[in-house]
Amino acid sequence: MRHQIRQLVILHELLFSVVLFSSCSIISPTTPTITPTNTTLPSPTTTLTPTITPTPSYNDLPIVISDTFDEDTGIWQTGNINDEYTKGTISIIGGKYYIKITAKKPVFWSYSPKMDDVENVFASVKVDKWDGTKSADYGLLVRNIFYFQINKDYQQYGFEKGIPSEGWTQLTLLTTSLLISPYEPNEIGIRAIDNQYDFFINGYKVDDAKDNTLLLGQVGIGISLYRAGDWIEITFDNFEVRTIPEK
Repeated sequence: MRHQIRQLVILHELLFSVVLFSSCSIISPTTPTITPTNTTLPSPTTTLTPTITPTPSYNDLPIVISDTFDEDTGIWQTGNINDEYTKGTISIIGGKYYIKITAKKPVFWSYSPKMDDVENVFASVKVDKWDGTKSADYGLLVRNIFYFQINKDYQQYGFEKGIPSEGWTQLTLLTTSLLISPYEPNEIGIRAIDNQYDFFINGYKVDDAKDNTLLLGQVGIGISLYRAGDWIEITFDNFEVRTIPEK
């Protein structure tokens, strides 16, 4: 029942504007607003016994970025935030990328570290939500517009595409997966090869999707806060991006 209630909340909030911040830039109140043009989303599904495939090893592939946050390398945004959209603080502390922000309006906050555009990649990060609004989602942003997010409170994941001129498009069903731990940090990953996207949670593939909109770009992290007053306290760790050579 709580999953159904959450669906109604998210569908309601998506009728309002959601802010998509440009990757690899400091958050600015002049960033364009996304107004969704398609508010009819697919019905949610529940996967209680998913077909799981182990994550392939990419340890031998070239590294674009590998950051354990043991020190501040200067490629991530840090400091206090207090603008039109959010207020809070971001820091690198205790070997983690720590974020505590509160939404002033429905907002999608994202940030990509300084990097060149890449095409075929495998990206992963360990994410640990400490506290905050239950409906808040968080995850990986790939090729600037594709967002793979999870929610450990509801043990759900989803995959969306956000384009400023077009709004948000849901590319997979919002799905419940028992692979998402409600108590421990979760490691999530995306493999993007051409128009194929595969999604991994804690070492196993859970889903996939196809989309031809954009075939290269940057990789970053994202957080969705669906209502004014929503907040989150969260850490990201072991952020890694590797290129996949063409066959």
